[in-house]
Amino acid sequence: MVYYFWYDHMVLRNTGEAEAVEDAIKAHDFDAFCKIRDKYPDTEDVCYFPSYAFDDNGEKVDITTPEGFCKIDRSEYECG
Repeated sequence: MVYYFWYDHMVLRNTGEAEAVEDAIKAHDFDAFCKIRDKYPDTEDVCYFPSYAFDDNGEKVDITTPEGFCKIDRSEYECG
């Protein structure tokens, strides 16, 4: 099982994009996910979309490739 935790910083839930992110993850739609992710680049203080998920053993799974992204089984988000 691969778990992906991301952060909306009280922004994406108010624009409707949080649901779009969840839909893209569930559908393993890497392109749709990247379009949203690219709108919210990381800064020194804020990260919306970490580049990794975690498997059952706590090992990081790189989700910046379609192959890694498709491994996501569950995702959750919080304010951050």
